[in-house]
Amino acid sequence: MIFVFIQDITVRRQQEAAILQQRQALADLSQSLRDLNEVLEKRVAERTIELEHAKAGLEAALQKEKELGELKSGFVTMASHEFRTPLSGILSSSGLIERYLERDDKINIRKHVELIKKAVNHLNHILAEFLSLGHLEDGRVQARYESVDLNICVSEVYEQLKD
Repeated sequence: MIFVFIQDITVRRQQEAAILQQRQALADLSQSLRDLNEVLEKRVAERTIELEHAKAGLEAALQKEKELGELKSGFVTMASHEFRTPLSGILSSSGLIERYLERDDKINIRKHVELIKKAVNHLNHILAEFLSLGHLEDGRVQARYESVDLNICVSEVYEQLKD
């Protein structure tokens, strides 16, 4: 007596094959996600480096802008001083000329007229120097050193301010 049980496992084999295919698909997807994650991490690292460079460039530009602002402020202060000095001399000389006119003091009137002319010429010179700053920045103007007689310089300043 032989007993035989026959069972059709075709469906079971098909299900096992489907499960294996799904496992393989999941493994492939998992590997694709890992690869994609690595690519994204590299891109993030590259972009971070680019942003750091851009940030450094912006900080350098900001620092230059601050320095330029300070230079402009110093320039305006210096220009103001340079223009006020001759203008003060002109103002004081013109006031003295009015006084000397009342006394008919032609010698002092001529002296102060000459001082006014010198101050105006000095202002024209200063203005020409300011206008040539563009040439200086371009490197087209070179510094010119010259000797100055300190006694004459001090005497001229004294003459302008003594009144």
